[in-house]
Amino acid sequence: MFNPFSALTSKIFGGIAIFAITFGAIQTVRLDGFLWIDGVIEKLDKERAAHIATKVGYANAQKVAADLNKKQVESIKSQYAAIAERTEDEYEKRLADNRRSLALWMQARTIDRNPKGTGTGSATAMPAEAVPGAAQTEFLVGAEDLEIASDNYSQLVALIEWAKSIGEVKPEQ
Repeated sequence: MFNPFSALTSKIFGGIAIFAITFGAIQTVRLDGFLWIDGVIEKLDKERAAHIATKVGYANAQKVAADLNKKQVESIKSQYAAIAERTEDEYEKRLADNRRSLALWMQARTIDRNPKGTGTGSATAMPAEAVPGAAQTEFLVGAEDLEIASDNYSQLVALIEWAKSIGEVKPEQ
């Protein structure tokens, strides 16, 4: 008797099914072409075009950013140069003012310590003891040291002003 579920029969029916599917696919491709591949190629072309446009846009953005960065760097450099020049001018002025003030102060101190006589032969009486509180307010420092301290003060003030000004520099937007 014939058994439709035997191993040989299953192989024959399987072979016929594979042949039918293959034959149908070949006839479809022969008559209609690879329509599904055409859609894939179109999509791939669109993706390539989008990728190229993205690369071009990115390169243009890099150029714009580099130009903007150069402009900002130049702006900051010019601001720094202006601050340095202004600070140096202020420092020179402050240095001259401090030296002039120190010279006047030292001259006044010299005059106060060396009183001149009236020419009548009378001498000014010197106090027997120091003025109360003088020990707390006066100290002995040489004129050169006072000049150095004055110059250092001028330099320090100029440096502080320079640092504050540099801290306020902002890049232009």
